[in-house]
Amino acid sequence: MNLWPLFQRDWQYIYQCLIVLNKEPAAREGIEVIEVNPQKEFKITTGQKEMKPTGPAIILINQDQARR
Repeated sequence: MNLWPLFQRDWQYIYQCLIVLNKEPAAREGIEVIEVNPQKEFKITTGQKEMKPTGPAIILINQDQARR
């Protein structure tokens, strides 16, 4: 049984949902957006934790305006 057509259809739907979920918060005031191209490595370091994922990725940074 070839499941590729089902996976491909579902993946396209999931991708479209992710785009919609990211666009609305990205349009808000105070949100910084960083886009990482496919196959590009990037590093996120916070305190003692470090991640080294690979794109594609959309990173939304929402900082409390009172702390700036």
